[in-house]
Amino acid sequence: MPVPSGTPPAPCTDLAELAKRTGLALSTLSKVTHPDRVPSWTAVAALLNVLEHDPNRWRPLWDCYADEDQRKAAGVPELSEHRGEY
Repeated sequence: MPVPSGTPPAPCTDLAELAKRTGLALSTLSKVTHPDRVPSWTAVAALLNVLEHDPNRWRPLWDCYADEDQRKAAGVPELSEHRGEY
C-alpha cells in the first residue's frame, strides 16, 4: 500500500533498516552510532535527514567534536571567524 504524501515514514527498528534508508553501509552506520567516535558529516547528515531532523541545526555541534581532517573534508573553513551560517 503506498504511503500518502506528508505521512512520516515508519520508525526504523534496527541498524539494517536504517542503513537501507540512509544509503549508508551497515558498517558505516555502526561507526556513526558508536559513542566514542565522531562520524563524517556526510554520514551524520544522511542519518539526520532520514530521522527528519534539520542537519543545519546539528552542524555546529558536529563542528565542535570533529577533528581538523573531518572539518576540512566537510568544507568547513579552518578559522571559525570565516565560517558562515549553516
